[in-house]
Amino acid sequence: MEPQKRIASVLHDEHMASVALLNRLESVLLDNGPNAPPAVGEGEMARLLADVSAAVQDEIGRHFTFEENELFPRLAEWGDADIGTLLKEEHETILPVGQQLAAMIGAARAEGFTMETWEPFRELGLELIERMIAHIQKEEMGLLPVLEDILDEDTDADLANRYALGA
Repeated sequence: MEPQKRIASVLHDEHMASVALLNRLESVLLDNGPNAPPAVGEGEMARLLADVSAAVQDEIGRHFTFEENELFPRLAEWGDADIGTLLKEEHETILPVGQQLAAMIGAARAEGFTMETWEPFRELGLELIERMIAHIQKEEMGLLPVLEDILDEDTDADLANRYALGA
């Protein structure tokens, strides 16, 4: 189901972009086994690493912060604090994994992967994928439908505008 509220639609679109990026990452991690570090170079691998790093450092943190500051309190006011609490706990688990992966990406972009750095990166990347996919599914099935029910048009427009401006 395609969300009707603007903010739900924006978050849904970001979820779908994240899933596409996670699928790209998973493909590389699975195609290159634990003993086969890929060359970083200038091609697709370099673009993938840049995209994952940007997503973790910019998009995921911004997305999580907005939900925690703007959406979860509204859920609590509406009487559904549990979903916000659960999702916030997941944010607190996912973000450090993503930040650690981004740090590893920084090193790999500078020095390439070695046998010693590839396997920890690969394991952490697979962990991030698993956590993010499960989290996105919860938000798609639990958070976004609730937003459709609780937000009036003015609040929805305000939230969508504030999110677009980086608030």
